[in-house]
Amino acid sequence: MVRMTQEELQDPALDGVSFMNLVAQGNPKASAVLDTCLEALAKGLFNIQIINDLDTIVIGGGISENSLYIQRLQEKLTSFYEAFPFPIPRANLVASKSGNDANLKGALINFYKEHK
Repeated sequence: MVRMTQEELQDPALDGVSFMNLVAQGNPKASAVLDTCLEALAKGLFNIQIINDLDTIVIGGGISENSLYIQRLQEKLTSFYEAFPFPIPRANLVASKSGNDANLKGALINFYKEHK
């Protein structure tokens, strides 16, 4: 998303936080990039959910700490559920409690398991 917006705005210094700030400020180019990416992500999550019958989908990483991102992803995911021709159980979409540290905690747990 950031790379696409960097190219669109010709701003190679743009980072993830700045990108989401642009979206929050209503920047149409940044919002369009986010919508495109979230549409693809929601489609993938929807397909994974209906195949595996998941109860919960957890979004981790730094982006999970941004409530606007989670809200917009939920809206996209909801549109797939509503467009489905018959009702199916919906997975709960939540942000990871570990936020940006989720991968580090997972790596640490794996390290401890391997080096007992």
